[in-house]
Amino acid sequence: MRVVAVCLFTILFFDGVLSQIGCKSSGIRCSDPYTFQFCANFTNKILTYGTATKCPSSTICDNEGFFPCKVGTIPTTTPQPTTVPACNGPAKFLTSVCNQYLECVFSFLFWTPITNTCPAGQNFDPVLKECSEKYSCGPDAITAEPPVIPPKCNGGGKLPGPTPNQYYECEFIWFQFQPTLKSCFEGQMFDVNVSLCVQMPETESVSTG
Repeated sequence: MRVVAVCLFTILFFDGVLSQIGCKSSGIRCSDPYTFQFCANFTNKILTYGTATKCPSSTICDNEGFFPCKVGTIPTTTPQPTTVPACNGPAKFLTSVCNQYLECVFSFLFWTPITNTCPAGQNFDPVLKECSEKYSCGPDAITAEPPVIPPKCNGGGKLPGPTPNQYYECEFIWFQFQPTLKSCFEGQMFDVNVSLCVQMPETESVSTG
């Protein structure tokens, strides 16, 4: 036992930076859904050791099992909960994703659950039944990317997009102007001043001589 304790101390001291954080009984901590780090109880302190490591492709971190990674992926689209609640009226339900929730909406004569994502920097508070900046789900919580909200069109024209080489074009669709996301050609960017795609400026080298 002494040899094991000495080896553990050596790994903790030389192999990584120690910090006081929570640690599961499995000895594995998930930094995010795809990254793990080993941890242990040592002299009444919870310490991490080694460097944070990415799980192999098509696997996610597992801090409950014997191995640090298990087969699985986190959906890039809005994930659905394991059990979909029955909708009998207007209601909101918690999901396994911290910043998402299920909302019962009336559609085609039936109440149907749909998945909504909170704005950036907010999580769904299960007590208040709304998105809140003050609510936190903990360090191991899974979150989804907030949706990109397109601008409103007050008429025809072009508006900036989510990236420099993208723009929204307000087109008349179904009796109203609606934004359609479009991209400039390669090597171009959208210029707000002229509402056109223009050539990206070349990076000028600075002489140090």
